[in-house]
Amino acid sequence: MLKAIITAGGLFLVLAWSACTINNVDNAPGLKIYFDSAQVSGTFCIYDNVHGGFTIYNKDRYVHRLSPGSSFKLMTTLIGLENGKLFDKDARIGNLSLKEAFRTDSPDFFRDLALKLGKDTIDKRIVSMSYGNMDTVGTADSIPKLAISPDEQLGLVKKMYFNQLHFQKRTVDVVRDLMQRESTPNYGLAYVTGRAKDSTGAPMVWVLGWEEERKNPYFFVLNITGNSDEDLAAKAEPLLRSLLRDQGFFKGLK
Repeated sequence: MLKAIITAGGLFLVLAWSACTINNVDNAPGLKIYFDSAQVSGTFCIYDNVHGGFTIYNKDRYVHRLSPGSSFKLMTTLIGLENGKLFDKDARIGNLSLKEAFRTDSPDFFRDLALKLGKDTIDKRIVSMSYGNMDTVGTADSIPKLAISPDEQLGLVKKMYFNQLHFQKRTVDVVRDLMQRESTPNYGLAYVTGRAKDSTGAPMVWVLGWEEERKNPYFFVLNITGNSDEDLAAKAEPLLRSLLRDQGFFKGLK
């Protein structure tokens, strides 16, 4: 499988987990206006699964491994459902259902789920799926050196969408339902968010998922850094929508 490496002196792109050849990479510096307007820095990529084209803003950051933070809940949810620690989106740990915890990014819920799963179970999945740098040093609920690139995150949701991660179909269907944010006759939007810290300790937010137009999936990843945890989380979804609109989505015309 392919991994993206981009150098300043030229373009060498091999994209992780996407299992496709690179025929069309659109470098999109013009998207900077949306990041500037939101007063954040970051990267964005959308992959056209129909035509095999990539649109990427800030390619250097796109291939750089970063902390997954709470976006790792995508993994713990898949593993929890697969291993019977969760049954469906209404499964409860403490005062929250899985659906509530997934949408609110509850740290307590997913910490407790990780402890129920145990470190060996989580570590085996990280390694078998080649998740990021596969550095599993730590505890079940805290793996501080684990890192993954936006490129690899995009590959993860693409493989999950097509049920290529070796989980049961029912497991994947529950998670896809949890990720669903909008479903209209013209389009569907599904994503997972996550908070993290970058190497300097600055707050960071992940958004990864897909937009469907006429049943065709377009996979995306957004990673941003800012000054305030609360402000950054509030900026992520509007920024994502602005970027997708810029690319012609939400009109059912793709």
